[in-house]
Amino acid sequence: MATTPTFNDGSLSYGTRTESVTPKGGGNAAVYVFENLTLNRPITVIETFDETGGPLRAAGVPKFVTGTATVQNPLTSTRVLQSGDTFSDTFDVGNALGAENFIIQDVVQAEGQMEPRKFNITFRKKYN
Repeated sequence: MATTPTFNDGSLSYGTRTESVTPKGGGNAAVYVFENLTLNRPITVIETFDETGGPLRAAGVPKFVTGTATVQNPLTSTRVLQSGDTFSDTFDVGNALGAENFIIQDVVQAEGQMEPRKFNITFRKKYN
């Protein structure tokens, strides 16, 4: 359960998000806290040049959307995330893109003394 702030001066956006992750084979989803989440929407730039090598024109084409996150394992009974698990979220504030589906690509289990169990994951947008 999220903690209610004592105050918020100016509608400050802070914290991270929880995601309901569905196992790759189907079944019951579990909720995980995604920390240090990054989302990358890169483009490929296609450039053309004139006969002297000067810039002539360019076009940008979207590449695959990818991301990374550190994920808390909420309970000892919660299943370990696996490659192929999925989640859905709306990352853009204006909702221009709407809900997007993502597939977890790589999972690295990280354990430390006196630390909660966590996973470092990479994920990518699911297009179909």
